[in-house]
Amino acid sequence: MVGSSVTSMTDISADRVALMVDDRRNSFNILGSLTIEGQGGYPAKDMRRLLTALEESYQAAARVELAAQRVLAGVEWLARYGPPPRYFLPIGAFIPSTSDAAEPAERLIVSRVVLESPGFWEFVGNLNPLEVVRKYLNDRHERAKDRDYRSPAERDRLALDNAMRRLDVIERIAKLEGEYGPDLYVSEAWHRGWAAELRPSFDELGELDDRGLIAGDTATTSRELPSGEPRPDEG
Repeated sequence: MVGSSVTSMTDISADRVALMVDDRRNSFNILGSLTIEGQGGYPAKDMRRLLTALEESYQAAARVELAAQRVLAGVEWLARYGPPPRYFLPIGAFIPSTSDAAEPAERLIVSRVVLESPGFWEFVGNLNPLEVVRKYLNDRHERAKDRDYRSPAERDRLALDNAMRRLDVIERIAKLEGEYGPDLYVSEAWHRGWAAELRPSFDELGELDDRGLIAGDTATTSRELPSGEPRPDEG
């Protein structure tokens, strides 16, 4: 009888968490654009590396956002229906650290390219992961001006951490930490795991930024889609 009750509660909680995650996909699916200054005159293989790094960074940020939504939904469900917060830790171990979808976001569309001196790249996709890319590129340039940073690696690590916190869902998890304590859902372990998910592609993007293929400090995002351009969910 005890085993049956535990199984039933697990099934119900999983269903409720899934519904809460689905509700949040409305904000996840908001579309927007990313614009970055750049210029031509580079080998084709380097341009290919740039587009690959942007696409992989964008999708990695989307995977982290979905994973964080699962964690937040689980915490909120437990806070409302589950045991006291001191029991959250073992239950949190059953939530995957990253999304199981390789490309959870809409396709990243190259909307416009002008390769002059300078020109620009314009991309269309889901706004939240585009905002993480923008914040990372902007922030690493700002931190490069500060001589207190001991190395470019430290600069990029902090820029990535700051960019990840631009996701509203991660900010909400941080607020719950303040309410329930820093051990909530092994939050530091989740955070390290999410940063590790982002780091390879974002490091590659940062290297290409340093080489001048793009000017990361000029990156901007907008909710306004370029007129006449195809939506990522079309075609």
